[in-house]
Amino acid sequence: MHHIWKCIILAMLLASGITAQRFNFRRPMKVTTICCKSVSKAHFTFKVTGYKQQNALGRCVDAIIFYTEKGKVCSNPEDHWVQMKMKEVPRIP
Repeated sequence: MHHIWKCIILAMLLASGITAQRFNFRRPMKVTTICCKSVSKAHFTFKVTGYKQQNALGRCVDAIIFYTEKGKVCSNPEDHWVQMKMKEVPRIP
C-alpha cells in the first residue's frame, strides 16, 4: 500500500511539473526585419550623424545605412563617396 502512495505522489509531481512547463513556454513572436533591399547610387548632401553596415542576407543587400537628418539612406558600400563619408562619421554599433 505504501508503494501505491509513492506512485500516486510521483505521478502528481510529474503532472504538476509538466503543467508548469507548459504554461512557462513562450511562443516565438513574429520578428520583422527592416533592411535595405536596394541601394541608392545618388550622392546626397544631408547632414549625416552615423552609419551602420548591413550584410546581404535573404532579400537584404550589402549596404551602408547612413543616418541623416532626413532619415535613413541605403548606399552602395563600393561607391567611393560612401567610403569617404564613412571615414567622416561614427559607426553606430
